[in-house]
Formats: sequence, C-alpha cells, structure tokens
Amino acid sequence: MQAWGADLGRRARDRPAAAGIAALLSAVIVVGLGAQSFAAGGPPPAPPAQGLLPTTIPLPPIQLPGLPAVQLPPVTLPALPPLTGSTSGASPTPAGLSAYQGLGAWVDLYHYGAAADDPPASVVRSMAARGVRNLYIETARWNSAGALDHPTELGAFIDAAHGSGIKVVGWYMPGFADIPTDVQRSLAVLTFTSPGGQHFDGFAADIEDRSATRTQDQFNAGIAAYASAVRQAVGPGVTLGAIVPDAKNNERAPAYWAGFPWPQIGDNFDVVQPMAYWSVTKRARTCLSAQMDVTSYMNEVIDRTDSLMGRSRPIAPMGGVAYCDTQQEVADYVRTLQARGAIGGGLYDFYALEGNPHAATLWSELTPLNG
Repeated sequence: MQAWGADLGRRARDRPAAAGIAALLSAVIVVGLGAQSFAAGGPPPAPPAQGLLPTTIPLPPIQLPGLPAVQLPPVTLPALPPLTGSTSGASPTPAGLSAYQGLGAWVDLYHYGAAADDPPASVVRSMAARGVRNLYIETARWNSAGALDHPTELGAFIDAAHGSGIKVVGWYMPGFADIPTDVQRSLAVLTFTSPGGQHFDGFAADIEDRSATRTQDQFNAGIAAYASAVRQAVGPGVTLGAIVPDAKNNERAPAYWAGFPWPQIGDNFDVVQPMAYWSVTKRARTCLSAQMDVTSYMNEVIDRTDSLMGRSRPIAPMGGVAYCDTQQEVADYVRTLQARGAIGGGLYDFYALEGNPHAATLWSELTPLNG
C-alpha cells in the first residue's frame, strides 16, 4: 500500500487543495454531530452522565505533502443518547500496557449473548486452561442498538476473567460517519461497571469498516477525526489500542485502502494490533496443508506498519485466521513476535482456534508469548 499522504496529495489535484480537505473533514464532523444513531428502536435521547464527555474536543492541524497545514475548529459535542448497561459517570479509568501483554484470546459479537451460547464463566475457564492472559471481547458496533450490545454477559465475562487472573480489553467497531456516537460508545467500554464492581482493563478500536461512510475520503477523514476526538476525550493517561488493517495483506487491494490515515493512528493510539491474517488467501478445503512463510510475513507487517505511521508504537499483532493455521506457522509467528519485541499476540479468534483439529498443539506453541 502506498503512503496515505502521497495518495491524498495526488487526488487533491482534482479539487481545491487545502480548502477541499478542510471542507471534507468539517463535513464529516458536522454531519456526525447532527446525526442520530444509525440504530433504530432505542430509548428516547437523554444526556449522558456529567463528566462522561468534554464539551468541546480540539482537533490537530491536518498536514498533507506539498500543501499548507489546515487547522480545523474544535468539535462541540451535543447531548448524546444514554449509555446502555451499567456505567459510571466518572472519567475513564487509566489503563496500562499490561492489558495487551501476553497471550490474548478474541471473542466477537457472533459468539456470545444468545441463549445457545456457552456461559461466560465456562468460556473463561477454557481460556484460563489454555494459558490466556488477555481476553479481547467486542462490545458493540456503529450500527448496534445501544452503546453495549450485551451488558449482562459482558459483566459476567469481566467478573469471571478477573477471578481467573485474566485481563479484559473491550473493542468497539466505529463507523466514522457519526463521530460523537463512536466516541460515546468507546467511552462506554472504559466506564462500564460489572455486577462485581469490576471494569474493563483496556479499550481498542476496530478500525476497518467502511460500510457506514459514503466515500473513501469520508472514511479516511472520519478515522482521523475519531482518533483525535477519542484521544482528547480520554486524555493522555488512558492507554488506547488500535486494531488496524494488515499493511502487507492490503497490497491485494491497494486502491480500497488508499489514503488510510496511518499517521493519525500513530499519533493517537498507544498500542497497535494489526490484523496480520497470513492464512486468508488459503483455500478453505486445503488450508491446513498450505504452508505460509509467516516469519517474512510478520516482519513485513511490523516494518510497514511502523513506516506508514511514521513512528514505532508497542505492537501486538493478531495472527490467523486460526482454523487455517498450522503448527509451523504458529511457531514462526511466536518466534518472530518475540524477536521483534511485540508485547503480545494471539490468533483470531478463540472459537476458530478451538475448532482447529490441532488446537491443543497450537495453544502450546502460543504460550511462550506470556514470557
């Protein structure tokens, strides 16, 4: 993938340069501020608890190659819908890197919250037996009905995980067309309180979904605005994770990801978690016999991510997808992460890994990530 600035600079020839960028970003923010949540059927709007969001969020200047810097006006936040679930009115609790260190297990919205799903306590026991240190669980998406999709189950996951010595990071998928709602739902993770009085240990934004935005420019500008807004909202003391596209895998569709604002990711997030799914190109019927050069793949992912961001951040790349990974690949993945100083890792996702016929062997290969 080409550097984001070069691509935007090329396309800027087709419209007034600095003014066009400023208008685009301002439009993304203003549209978001005036929009209602995409979800329907929720409760009537009401203001959030005092102290949950700042009144205004300043945005940094936008600098593109060959163009003057554009200073955007601060964003003034309107009243937002109330949070769903048990949340406190306090500011987000600071979280450190420990929530992202070691072996992680990933759970998305497809695997909990329904009557047929395994109880959270049972899932956590299985994770603990596998040596998991960190549970990453999806809390909501931009088109969810509320700030947290399944608060009861989330509380049960947190209480069970903490009882087993496992930290919990909540991850949310923004849409980048309604920035205030995206910020609110991000803060809902850090202000959530479980029945046992426990909290999430960290937060990560899943930065990949383009379906809420109308154009590629709106998507990229929305990411930049969201990244700055959520950082300003939580302050410098809260560790934020960014789940980002795989910079190497994106070579297969460079136009689709053109202009992705990598520098804003590096500026506003403390931990970067690339979706380094080396096995996505394997054929489904033969995936377990198709061997990949994971060492080279992971080295390129780390190098390109740092280069595109323009800086190095603590990194915890996700491997996978787990149902197609082999023992050799996972062993090479772990060795490469250790050699590159990654703070953690794990395969996507927990259920895919458990369904792999070599699950026990793969978990054994992953446990050295715990140091």
